[in-house]
Amino acid sequence: MKCYLHNQMDAVGTCTRCGKAVCSECTLNVNGKIVCKQCAEQLASNPACNTAVNRKEPILSALLTLLLSGLGQIYNGQVKKGLTFLVLDILFAFVLVFLIFGGSIFMGMLTFWVGGMGACCCFPFMILPFIWKLGFIYDAYIVAEQINRGEVVGDWFQ
Repeated sequence: MKCYLHNQMDAVGTCTRCGKAVCSECTLNVNGKIVCKQCAEQLASNPACNTAVNRKEPILSALLTLLLSGLGQIYNGQVKKGLTFLVLDILFAFVLVFLIFGGSIFMGMLTFWVGGMGACCCFPFMILPFIWKLGFIYDAYIVAEQINRGEVVGDWFQ
């Protein structure tokens, strides 16, 4: 991610007030928070506006991802990552439907020929989407916390 003002310089953090990516030249530390020069000037001229504008709620981000995979990532500003998670979730849903309905014929044949091993072969494919979902939820929560700390959080495929 590049600095919003200096396009040639890599960002070292994001402003906790406006969310802009800032390089080392544009970064100011105000009360332990990273802010850009514009926001620092606003804070200096009006101390009453000392609240973080771009704050993300980690719990809300995790709950949105629980509701629909990728929604918490989109809330955090990682649209490409969120859409990727959503597509993966849809693909896993198709795999589950195949294993539950269409896979019963395959499992029957496998059980007959292998001697009862059909369920053992397909069970990991049934549990994998739930493990992935927990990973998606954890990612949404952690990224929201990183944004609140002012760390650089990029999106996928940049």
